[in-house]
Amino acid sequence: MACPAFILGLAGCETIEPVAPPSSTVSLGSDRIVARIIVEGGKDRITGMGHGVSMAPLYGENTRLVIAPVHFEKLEKGMIVAYVNYQGRRVVHKLAFKQGKGWVAYGLNNDAYDHQRVTSDNLLGVVYAVINSAPGG
Repeated sequence: MACPAFILGLAGCETIEPVAPPSSTVSLGSDRIVARIIVEGGKDRITGMGHGVSMAPLYGENTRLVIAPVHFEKLEKGMIVAYVNYQGRRVVHKLAFKQGKGWVAYGLNNDAYDHQRVTSDNLLGVVYAVINSAPGG
């Protein structure tokens, strides 16, 4: 996944400090328990671990996500959704706009839109809950 380039040192520009992903005192072991409670509270919810930096600072490494099913027709711009890409990997990105029969999505830290569209066939659901574990767990 690509990351945007930062241009520093230009006259009149302000240097922005990088923002760390949110964290909590929930340990890596406890996050599974919390996620399981949330998953069991709704039909067909699933959980998984966030990886990479494409969605930082919203979430990143050591972030447990709970995904809830949603009808494709209910999707809206700005929703954060999970889908399965061509390689069979789960991707969790933000919806930008609808194009044809699918949605264009992107990672907050990516400099380009995802190549694959979110469709009714590859959609897993929307992010329902995010449990940020303490760094180092």
